[in-house]
Amino acid sequence: RVEAGKSVSPAYLFAALLWHEVLKAWEAEKARGEHSMPALQNAMDSVIETQCENMAIPRRYTTITREIWSMQPRFDQRTNAAAERFLGQERFRAAYDFMLLRSQCGEVDAKIAKWWTDFQEVEGHDRERMIREERERLRSAGVVVPTKKKRRRGGKAKARGEGESSPQTE
Repeated sequence: RVEAGKSVSPAYLFAALLWHEVLKAWEAEKARGEHSMPALQNAMDSVIETQCENMAIPRRYTTITREIWSMQPRFDQRTNAAAERFLGQERFRAAYDFMLLRSQCGEVDAKIAKWWTDFQEVEGHDRERMIREERERLRSAGVVVPTKKKRRRGGKAKARGEGESSPQTE
């Protein structure tokens, strides 16, 4: 970004400079049996806490830094409509640029980086096609791709019984 003459926020710099500490702590958490996302949250908390003991980092920067880090696993999810919603996230561009940086370092597969670059450049049916192709590619490679969950109907209204009024409406 600097070479391209683009601005770089302090939060992005913190994300880049502290990422390897987060990655190391994240792997340690997962090795202890913690699930991936809680492990990442714990790792982020630990690294930020340690850094804040040594220097004052305003919360407005640590919040954005955490968002950039927490969005990184979502780049692996390219098989459903959530990919399109992901593009609309407020910090998507910062997270995307950070993922590209990780790709240039060999930490993220270049195919993933290219997929997200291409995905942003197309619209509508082309995005649906890309998602469908990615899902089929993974399935043909033997990866179990989750299907859309069926929405359950009923909920609290069904538990009260159809047609019954609640005590608050009487």
